[in-house]
Amino acid sequence: MRLNPKTMMDNHLAAEHRGSLTDTRGHPPRTADNGHASLINGLPVELLAEIFWDFVRDTSDTLATTKGLAKPDAHKVPPYRKPYGDPIILGTVCKFWRSVALSISGLWSTIYITTNHPHFPQRLPLYLSRCGPEPLTLSLHISRPPPQYRTNIQERLQCLSRYEDLLGSVLSLVPRCRRLYLDLQWEIQNPKPSFYPAHPLILEEFSANFSGTWDTRKVTKFCALLDASPHLKRLRWQGLRGNANSTATHKLLQSISTPSIRDLELCDFHRFDEMLGFLRKCNDLETFSCYAAKPPQPSMALVLYGTNAPPGPPPFTILGHLHTLSLLSISALDHVFGLLILPSLKKLTIDHCWDMESVESQHSTYADIGWDALKSLLERSQCNLRTLEYRRHGEHEEAPSVNESALVRFVESAGAQWLEDLSISAAVGDETLRALTLRPGKAPVCPTLKKVVLGRCKSTDGAWSDMVLSRSREPTRLKSASVVLKGHSESNFTRDLMLVVPGMIVAAEWRG
Repeated sequence: MRLNPKTMMDNHLAAEHRGSLTDTRGHPPRTADNGHASLINGLPVELLAEIFWDFVRDTSDTLATTKGLAKPDAHKVPPYRKPYGDPIILGTVCKFWRSVALSISGLWSTIYITTNHPHFPQRLPLYLSRCGPEPLTLSLHISRPPPQYRTNIQERLQCLSRYEDLLGSVLSLVPRCRRLYLDLQWEIQNPKPSFYPAHPLILEEFSANFSGTWDTRKVTKFCALLDASPHLKRLRWQGLRGNANSTATHKLLQSISTPSIRDLELCDFHRFDEMLGFLRKCNDLETFSCYAAKPPQPSMALVLYGTNAPPGPPPFTILGHLHTLSLLSISALDHVFGLLILPSLKKLTIDHCWDMESVESQHSTYADIGWDALKSLLERSQCNLRTLEYRRHGEHEEAPSVNESALVRFVESAGAQWLEDLSISAAVGDETLRALTLRPGKAPVCPTLKKVVLGRCKSTDGAWSDMVLSRSREPTRLKSASVVLKGHSESNFTRDLMLVVPGMIVAAEWRG
């Protein structure tokens, strides 16, 4: 009997998974004979199809809207080294499962290809033959050539040629892609111009990660994928050296279809003032994540702009639908906070990295992210900020502490009074905890606070426990509170607090 070529390919691609189905180390063989598959097969085909969908596309990857409802057609960018469930595996369980899997063309429209696996590139024609005209969710990860190809120049060139052909095959399918995720190492820098589609696309989500020392001019060629994407809603881009060459930032932003964009993540340093014109056109932008580069010094601005330098600060940029903002910076963010009005802001995440050169040159005693400017932003926007996450990165012993006086002014301000979730991973101490402690006869600070997380805290047990106990009664009761304290524990106050305040999750950790 001759096997169908597609069946042979199924068997070949699923060979590594067959062992897991018959593995007897501590478990009975997982086959249809042990009764489990027969019980599942008694379910209606429609319900079995839903189970298959959950296997192929993990429901945990769905995005949540502000109302907590899932967007059925939106998925987070997948981890490139963790592919989705493979429908080929479903077809190896039994004939019934195989027939159901083959009857659902949509199962085969999610395609993951990685050069780290010798058989993954062979999946492309098989999946395309089975998914029919379904829009594609296509993920491509091209890693560096294996070590055995790095010493032999001829073999290395042949390997890179295969990778470029694979990239060309994937890019030729872009007109069919609803979601496209690319993770490309720097060696693959010669995509042919004919790869890029010239007609409008149905692309809604696009993620590009260019690892290593990519040439900026070659990276910007991929912007052609965005030029013809009028329905693009979600974009993640990493590998553009915008801070070194601002023209690259302009090229990328000019390629994005602003009327449709909802979610934008730029994982390279860009000057925020150069993005304002673009952001003003993003009327429906809901989430924005960016690495904010340092603003130019006044003397440098004169060199950059000459006599055309703007006479004063630009007008405020209003982003009416933006509810989630994430910023990473190695400097203060006053220049960012001072440019925006965000009436719908609900969540703010700040990653503040050490800039030791700046600290040493200014002889600063603390590093200030711009708490006063953030206070002004919230008051100006009249928004109800619910979540604030502030993380300081770097373990240098000489790294300065947080400007607690400015932080206290922020938490006591009107703009912070809607906070429900406050997370600060930085060197804060008793001054901050005392400000968060509720006291009789005084107006409550952050009265709606439900969760507090303090990492790398320099406070004492007493200040921490006073704050927690002051928020142990309704309506200002906390749901959870956790802290990382410096030094060694001298009391078991965490256990005592849990006994005093049952129902509240209280956790503490000490680090010397």
